[in-house]
Amino acid sequence: MSRLLILFAKSPTPGLVKTRIGASIGMKKAAIIFTKLLKIAITESATNELWQQLIAITPESNEDYFQQQMLQTVRQKGQNLGERISNAFLLGFEAGAEQVMVIGSDIPALNRAQITNAYHSLNKFPAVIGPSTDGGFYLFGVSHEYCKTAAHIFLDNIAWSTSKVFDEVKKLCQKEDLPLFTLPEKRDIDTYEDWIAYNLENAAVMGYKDDRQQLP
Repeated sequence: MSRLLILFAKSPTPGLVKTRIGASIGMKKAAIIFTKLLKIAITESATNELWQQLIAITPESNEDYFQQQMLQTVRQKGQNLGERISNAFLLGFEAGAEQVMVIGSDIPALNRAQITNAYHSLNKFPAVIGPSTDGGFYLFGVSHEYCKTAAHIFLDNIAWSTSKVFDEVKKLCQKEDLPLFTLPEKRDIDTYEDWIAYNLENAAVMGYKDDRQQLP
């Protein structure tokens, strides 16, 4: 196995996904939005000649949703996000992958070409990170020899779900002498306002009109 891409995901069950969006527009509509985000992530990170996709699903996720699409899945292991990311890198190390990358499923602006560029960056740097606009990160990747270092880093006491995550991870990499290349910042979709902003940005790029009634 040359490169492994691990997509962290959940099945789009109302009430279990995008609850902050659901608080604004209802859980069913929030699940519809997440389904769209998930489809984009699955498509853009699909297995190709450069990497193999593995979808790491939460313990409460419905595995049938992914199996019906003939997708390769594994259950996330760990009590918190840090432990789950740590175990993902250990899984990649044990699988013998030369490069291992973890991405989230709520960054619709992340496309195949950008993921490819991130892997190319790993040919020059031991590790790569993609910061998100809310202070977190949407991507983290390492080469094989640094998988255990990354696994150790994510077991630290990181303030998950705060605006401090990216800075804390970056400092931990410096502490472990892990050179880190930083990718361009991207918006992740946590609130309904994020979703509206993404659609407006995408419409501007594609040359479409603002048509908000089409938004869930």
